[in-house]
Amino acid sequence: MYTSIIYQYSLPFVAGRTYAIWWESIDFNNLAIDLSPLFDDNDSGIIFKFNYTAHRELFDIYHLVDLEKTGDSIMPFINDTLNETDCQLGENVVDLDNKTLSVCVSSRGKNQT
Repeated sequence: MYTSIIYQYSLPFVAGRTYAIWWESIDFNNLAIDLSPLFDDNDSGIIFKFNYTAHRELFDIYHLVDLEKTGDSIMPFINDTLNETDCQLGENVVDLDNKTLSVCVSSRGKNQT
């Protein structure tokens, strides 16, 4: 699945922040986010906010263990909010009013299967 390093990128993000993520002229088939081993349960999470205006997109959010999907997809909350200080890995919210999908990346919940 992720065997070629030429298709992988490493980017630093500051914990406790929300980032608006978008791209142009790139057609992703999938996007995987891996945590640094230095990311601790006591650290604040990071929230990635994606544009969600084209409802033809499928966001299937789930945990990977050894690059294998574990459990069911993590279902979104609708028109709720995420907080960087206590969100769990994979929690996600669809904001229908602002047309965004927010996803929490956190060390909390990383060992769930």
